[in-house]
Amino acid sequence: MKKLLLLFLCLVCLNALAQQPFQNKIKTLHRFLEQQHYSPAKWNDTLINTFFDRWINTLDEEKIFFTLEDIKVLSAFKPTLAAEVKGLQPPVFLDASLKLFYKRVAAADRLVKTFGSKPIIFTKAETLH
Repeated sequence: MKKLLLLFLCLVCLNALAQQPFQNKIKTLHRFLEQQHYSPAKWNDTLINTFFDRWINTLDEEKIFFTLEDIKVLSAFKPTLAAEVKGLQPPVFLDASLKLFYKRVAAADRLVKTFGSKPIIFTKAETLH
């Protein structure tokens, strides 16, 4: 039991250490936009919406992975996004969006493998079920 608890604590610590550089990058972005940018930005609703839209567009530029339901789920993070960028909260939105993106890419990969496993016969009439 003690070994299991120790293993769990080690995994939690490793997870926290792995996220730290990402959090530092977010804090740097925040500081840059507020202090060093030629037109300093304030984290209001407009900037949060722009950040959200650009992040989603960066992940799914062709709009082939995320569904409308996925965007609704991720939109629920908008009220806390400013606090995440300022480093006041852990990057929950970014983690959730990446996990969802990887899930959708894996699903698309499975579809490609399924449809690619059989040769396409162009001379035969096919029906869609």
